[in-house]
This record gives sequence, structure tokens and C-alpha cells, in this order.
Amino acid sequence: MKRIVFMICLLGGWMTCCFAQGIVFCELTLEAACRQADSEGKYVFVDCYTSWCGPCRQMATREFVKPEAGTYFNEKFVCVKYDMERGEGIQLRERFKVTAYPTFLLLKSNGTEIGRLVGGNELLPFIEKVEYLLKPENSLSLKKERFKAGQLNKKEMMEYVDGLFNALDVEYCTVADSLFNLLSDEERLAPEYWNIFTYRLMFPKGRYFDYLEAHQADFVRFVGEEKVDGLLARCYKTALVPFTNATMSSNKFQELDEVLASLKESSFKDKPVIERMAEVAQARCQNDAKRLLKVLTQLMDEQNMDVFRLCMRASLLIDATSMTSKERKAFVRLGDRYAEMCPPESQAQVQEMYNPLRNYRKS
Repeated sequence: MKRIVFMICLLGGWMTCCFAQGIVFCELTLEAACRQADSEGKYVFVDCYTSWCGPCRQMATREFVKPEAGTYFNEKFVCVKYDMERGEGIQLRERFKVTAYPTFLLLKSNGTEIGRLVGGNELLPFIEKVEYLLKPENSLSLKKERFKAGQLNKKEMMEYVDGLFNALDVEYCTVADSLFNLLSDEERLAPEYWNIFTYRLMFPKGRYFDYLEAHQADFVRFVGEEKVDGLLARCYKTALVPFTNATMSSNKFQELDEVLASLKESSFKDKPVIERMAEVAQARCQNDAKRLLKVLTQLMDEQNMDVFRLCMRASLLIDATSMTSKERKAFVRLGDRYAEMCPPESQAQVQEMYNPLRNYRKS
């Protein structure tokens, strides 16, 4: 009797394990996965990841292990995963033009792509997007053919733009521009077409920026102040980052004046914070260590980590010989303070970034 009870408990545990597991990733070549999918009447789900990608690990360890993930994906797909920097992954990266991680490919059993998702997400919204892509009428390849034939209406064109953007296909720019030309002024202000601006407005000048500025009050009324202000702030951050956080030739510094002139005339909620970032850019371009230290210290003291992160390399981009020993040490302390706020696995990397100043010896 005890043996029977033991076997029932063992069987129950096995069944719980089987039915409560997450996605089962098969160790197969893509060709073999496609053959298996064909024989089982399934699609192929391909997880394209790298060893250093944080969102890749998050999807693998938090989302794909959930029982709901297994219930959905194991029934519909043969699931495989490949490191895009090793083995077969290198060839697949080239074949499918994978440029960002994680990328998730949805394939037919013959290996042709149905669609793709780029970036991490929570499980339920992720499954909803997969379901959307599996519907034949939402196929990007079909929409491409219909777009070229002039058969998409405005709503369908916007859906096509969204799909291309989410797949990191640069063709979204062409389609978005074509759609914008077809829209009336009233339609351009409508919430359903707002993504045209979120995708195409990347620098404080040009067609979309000028249109947004000229109709800012109307956009606030129809789309909402939070979205409009957020887009403007993102736009200026994008424009300023090369001056605060990237190596560039000094002959490019004059381009900062154009950004600053535009910022001066703009009006949005987070403008004071962006002006701090602009100060960092100016100090970097002018090689002004004293001013840079003052602004970075203010950002740290205010716990404005989003902007500090975009400016943290500025102290490493100016001439260390122009700093006093006291200034160099102060920049290192700021770096150490920021490292303490980072996840444990990133702290050493951040501290190491400041080693050129930490170990500086005047020759």
C-alpha cells in the first residue's frame, strides 16, 4: 500500500512538473526545428540572444519560465534559441539581419519569416503581440506588397509603420513619410497617428519637429501634455548625448549651438533638467572641468540618475591635464557614488570606467 501511495505521489509530482514548466527550448539546428514543426503542424519560435544582453536574460529567467509561457508556446511552436555570436547563431544573425537583442523570430515551418519582436516585455503583452503577428492579415510581407500596390488605407498604413518600427526595419521611415503626406492637418493631430512623431522626430530640427512646435498647443489638447512634453524631452536628450557622452571631433562642437538655440525657444515640463544636460555639453565642449563638476554634482545630489547616466562620461572626455588633483578626485567620487546605485553586477564596470582619472599621474 505504501508503495502504491509513493508511486501516486511520484506520478503527481512528475505531472505537475510537466504541466507547470515554461517554454521548452529544443537543442536543434534551425533546419531540424523546421522539419519538426512541419511534422507537428507548428510554427518555429526563435530566441536570438547574446550572453551580455540584460533583457535577454530577463526574458529567459523571468518570463519564459512561467507556466503560462509553456502553455502557449509549447503548443503552437517548436522553440529554439541561439547565441548570435556563436555557432549557428552567427549565420542566422546574417540571414535574418538581426541587429538588436533580444530579437524573437516567428517562422513558418518552411523557414520563412512571419514576423519578429524586438526587445523584452512582460509575458502577457508579449503573447498578445505574437498572436497579432500570427494573423495572416497582419503579415509584414503581405502589407509590404499591398503598400507597394497602393492598396493600404491610412489606418492600415499606420499599422504597417508600427509593425516595421517594432521589427527595427528602417523602411518604417519611408512608409511614415508617405502616410504623413496623405494626412490632413486634423488627422495629423489625431492620437491614432501620434506614433509618426514618436518614430520620426529625433532631432530638434526638420519637418516633424517644426510641425510639432507649430501645433504644440493642439497636440497637447488632442494627445495630452505628458506625451508631448515627454517626446520633446527625449528629442533634446538624443541631440545632446553625443556632446555629453561620446567621443567626437572638436570641429563638431559648433553643432551644439544649433541645439542650444532651439532649446532656448522651446517650452516643455522637463526643460530645466534638459538645460542641466545642455550645461554639461557646453562644459565638455569648452573643456571646463570646474563647471562640469558643479553641474554633475547637482545632478547627483538631486538623484537625477536618468540624466546623470547620459552625462557620466563627460568627465572622461575632457583633457585630464586641465583638471586639478582635487577635481579629478571629485569626479572619481561621483563615479563611485553612481556605481553604488547600480546593480551589483554592474558596479565594478562603472568603477573601472573612472580608472583613467583614478590612476592619473601627471607626467
